[in-house]
Amino acid sequence: MQDEELKSSIKKFYALMETSPDTPDSAFDFIVFLRSFVRTRSCSILPTTELMTVLKVNKPAVFFSLRQMSQQNEIIRFLVGLSTDFEAAEQKLKGLLKDEPC
Repeated sequence: MQDEELKSSIKKFYALMETSPDTPDSAFDFIVFLRSFVRTRSCSILPTTELMTVLKVNKPAVFFSLRQMSQQNEIIRFLVGLSTDFEAAEQKLKGLLKDEPC
């Protein structure tokens, strides 16, 4: 069984990364995405830490805005606290996009 919903969510993340500028105004678009992402049904563990790491490195202004907003939102507060090695995060996300069974 393929984990198509997870792959679709990761593709949406990368599309959002490409189309959204690194400005505080883009933070709202990422909040909408993150709220839907945490509801993604998957047969594997959601790569939430990896997404947040990639966001932190590639969109620092957006990440900073999310961190400021996290004071009012428990979910965002939890998410901005997640971090791992950037290279490992990128590798895992790219691997999940490949056609690998669960």
